[in-house]
Amino acid sequence: MVNKKSIARFATPLVILAAAYLTYSISIGYYSSRLIFQPDSVIFKRGCIQPEGTCLRINYHFPVPVGYGRAHIERLIVSDFLTMVNEQSQAKSIAVLKNILLENALSYDSSFVEYQNYYGDGSRWYIDIKYKKIFRSKKLITFRYSYSNYLGGAHSLYGCHYVNIDLKKGKILHINDIVTDMERVTQLVQKILNEKYSGSDGGNTTNILLNSTKGFPLPHEFALLKEGLLLHYNIYEIASYDQGDEKFIIPYSDIMGIIDPRYYKAINE
Repeated sequence: MVNKKSIARFATPLVILAAAYLTYSISIGYYSSRLIFQPDSVIFKRGCIQPEGTCLRINYHFPVPVGYGRAHIERLIVSDFLTMVNEQSQAKSIAVLKNILLENALSYDSSFVEYQNYYGDGSRWYIDIKYKKIFRSKKLITFRYSYSNYLGGAHSLYGCHYVNIDLKKGKILHINDIVTDMERVTQLVQKILNEKYSGSDGGNTTNILLNSTKGFPLPHEFALLKEGLLLHYNIYEIASYDQGDEKFIIPYSDIMGIIDPRYYKAINE
């Protein structure tokens, strides 16, 4: 027969650990909701003296969390930004991020010098990434990164990347964290776009994708806003460069039955 005192001795440390973890989670959630975010950047230039002269300009602009409990949120921001600029690193701090971005800028500098030597003076390259906070509640925050670049070639590129962060849980949210029925969302998005393009040329790229039998593509980028769920197709995702990007907001009332009620509550806090 199991001794009750033995069970108590075994269970007590588990209870203490559970209580400590709960206290820690509540504390992190409390202070994360009170974080502020300040701008920082890495800027690199070569030339750029005369308005039409040779120029390489790189501007990486990002938010820095300030306040107690910032460390984990900072790691999320750093990891996401490095992924956006195609850098493989396990960096966890803004200080290390800035060093990596400077090295990244220098790698473009060497390519720019080679390009300039081949094509002559007057080349103008740039990379520009700027962030903006577009939504904030007690538990959630959404940043939009607007990026554009020209690195030679026929034309510049542009687009947007969004990062939606659960401040309480300390995680970057994916759309299936928010929506419980992806098939219904897919059908809704397809309906919206079909109605928009129903009168356009059936041979364009957008309509080819909308009528595809291989599965309808949801956008890679989405954002939580106060008024609804923003979905954003960047250029080339469903259309040609000339047709540009495509974005629209689905009101929460339209997806009320398939949005996680915990996040719907957090959005409206």
